[in-house]
Amino acid sequence: MENTPLTYLDQEIRREKQAHSNRMAKLKQKAAAEQRRVDAKVIALLKEDHFELHQKLERDAHNLLLTERKQRSKRAKAGDLDETLPHGEAAQLGRIHNTEDSRSWT
Repeated sequence: MENTPLTYLDQEIRREKQAHSNRMAKLKQKAAAEQRRVDAKVIALLKEDHFELHQKLERDAHNLLLTERKQRSKRAKAGDLDETLPHGEAAQLGRIHNTEDSRSWT
């Protein structure tokens, strides 16, 4: 097939879009790396200047991560129940299980 001006322009547009996409990806990577460096400096300064606050925030962050992990685990287990039990029974068991869990923590 012959390269008509339209197909040539279409190809050129595709090449330029890809080049632009590659440049944007590199810029985003650089920006993310810079933000990680800034975050590390902020944490170091916070630890140095406000050690007690840093410790409290670190504990809070660990607790949040633990809570999120437990929530994901519960959702995953509830998903397993949904796949193995007839419709409706999984939801009922999930409610019973959640009630038992909440009682055991109090």
